[in-house]
Amino acid sequence: EQAESPTVPTSGPIGGWRYTIKKGDTLALLSTAFYNTPEHWRRILDANPGLQADRLVEGAVISIPSPP
Repeated sequence: EQAESPTVPTSGPIGGWRYTIKKGDTLALLSTAFYNTPEHWRRILDANPGLQADRLVEGAVISIPSPP
């Protein structure tokens, strides 16, 4: 089953966004949705202390930093 693409909010706090993790999300998918490339997944990981790339929790709210 293919995961649905994350929805990118049209507005957010200065310097980035808040995002609620959905079933099937990965940091690479989120990086692609917010930055148009999967390469910046570590930027999302680094902005969220305690977040584990291989164990994203559905319903958790994370910070998505502004584009590099």
